[in-house]
Amino acid sequence: GGDPMTPPLTGPLVITSPWGTRVHPVTGETRHHNGVDLRCPQGTPVYAVLGGYLHGLDLGDGVGGYWVRLVHGAAPGEALTWSTYCHLSEVDPGLVVPWYAGVDDGRQRATYVREGDSIGLSGGSPGTPGAGRSTGPHLHWSIWRGSGSRADADPMAWLEGR
Repeated sequence: GGDPMTPPLTGPLVITSPWGTRVHPVTGETRHHNGVDLRCPQGTPVYAVLGGYLHGLDLGDGVGGYWVRLVHGAAPGEALTWSTYCHLSEVDPGLVVPWYAGVDDGRQRATYVREGDSIGLSGGSPGTPGAGRSTGPHLHWSIWRGSGSRADADPMAWLEGR
C-alpha cells in the first residue's frame, strides 16, 4: 500500500489495451503487454506519475517510438521503481537537452522530474514522428520493478495505491 500517484494524463483514463497477456493489435502475436495503453488525442500533455530522475529517453522510431523512463526512489529494503511513457509525439525540451548534452558532467544523472511535471506530448498516430509501432493515438505507460528489465506491476493498480 501507499499514497496514490498522479495520473499520467488528465481527465478520465480509458484503457484500450490492459496490462497482461493480450493479442498484439499490429503483429497478431499473443504475449505479455508490459503496460497499459490509454486513449488520448495526439498531442495530449503527459505527466510524471512520481518524482524521480531521468533514467533514459529515446527519440528514435523503434517499437515504442519516442519514450521517456524515470527511476524513482524506494524505501530501504524495497526494489527501485521505474515509470516509462511511450509513443510520445514530443519529449519535454527540458529533458532532451540535459540527456543529449554530450558531456559527461553528471547532468544526465542529475535531471530530476517532480511528480506532475511535464514529460511531453502523447502521440501514436501511425506515420507521425515518435509513433513507433502503433494503430492509433495513445499513451503506453508502464511501471517496472526490481532490475528494470521486467515489468511486473499493473500500472492501474499502482495509481490507486502502491
